[in-house]
Amino acid sequence: MCTLRGAIAAAKELINEAIAEKLDIKNFSSSNAFRVTDLGCSIGPNTFLAVQNIIDAVELKYQSQGHSTPEFQVFFNDHALNDFNTLFSSIPPSREEILCSRRAGSPAWNKGRIHYSNASPKVFESYAAQYAKDIECFLNARAQEVVNGGLMAIIVPCRPNGLPQKVDTFNLPLYFASPQEEEAAVERNGCFRLEKMEILPQEKPTGNFSRGKVLSSQVRAGMEGMFKNHFGEEIIDEFFDSFHKKLDELSEFESGNGGSLFILLKRIATI
Repeated sequence: MCTLRGAIAAAKELINEAIAEKLDIKNFSSSNAFRVTDLGCSIGPNTFLAVQNIIDAVELKYQSQGHSTPEFQVFFNDHALNDFNTLFSSIPPSREEILCSRRAGSPAWNKGRIHYSNASPKVFESYAAQYAKDIECFLNARAQEVVNGGLMAIIVPCRPNGLPQKVDTFNLPLYFASPQEEEAAVERNGCFRLEKMEILPQEKPTGNFSRGKVLSSQVRAGMEGMFKNHFGEEIIDEFFDSFHKKLDELSEFESGNGGSLFILLKRIATI
């Protein structure tokens, strides 16, 4: 253990020296973000210590040359089978506070919310940009599987064109694209032709089930594990009960806005 600690301390010193003497921040000073990648992070907590050392050294470099501290983005990379939930659950509370405080300076910091509802334009733009990347990846993958002339039908959640969706700190990875956005994504991809797109009629909930209750149940079915890992199992029932009540308060769910979008695509031959 002493040998390992000694090695870590020596590595930290070398990293500090390298950043202080060799890093030319003039190449980065105009950028909004400074990115750090750990290639081979495994799932232990040591990676957070290493990254923190790098961030501290870079901050000192910026400050010593009279530059404001940039936003830091950290990427953890390793085998696909690694349990990255375990990695992030191992963040020590002290480090979590530091990481969160640094993120709070970002214009896309989504304090007090788990989605992009009523958030700043930067938060909404971040969700939209990520969705555009994800749908592009999805279409490219399907284009490898569908023969030329083959059809693919998709049903996705949607919102009306031009109307930001009203949904409520740990940011749900959900984005309700508009038909216009879906059409633009298909055109950018270039592997499919849009044959048909139609918003499906919403069935009115029966019995004691409101629209908010139905949507809350759907979210719970797909993401309960994520909520448990983040908030703890003991509050799950109360959490989703509050969630569905909040949804019922939103005008979209009462007026019928939003819903599901049926998309029919035809694979076209590409060069």
